[in-house]
Amino acid sequence: MSQIFKRFISYVGKVKLEQLPKTWQKPVDDVLTAAEEADPNIKKAEIKGANPHKSHSDPNDPLEVISVRLLKESGSRVDSIHIHEDGTSKRK
Repeated sequence: MSQIFKRFISYVGKVKLEQLPKTWQKPVDDVLTAAEEADPNIKKAEIKGANPHKSHSDPNDPLEVISVRLLKESGSRVDSIHIHEDGTSKRK
């Protein structure tokens, strides 16, 4: 029997998923869904800007990123993640 997974993650902050460039929306959503499935503490995602940018914390990363803070229900930070347009990601 397959397990049914109901998505509970919510987007908080000023930037919503729909405000990202169209080609970034699915990769960001897919990475955040996988993060939520892997860690049940993750309940919220705070996208830190609508425009892809070079990583400030990893200057060796040649790809542009969307930065996202992963949060518990209480709003405390679980982790931060950089998501690339190709669907790969790096935890900070």
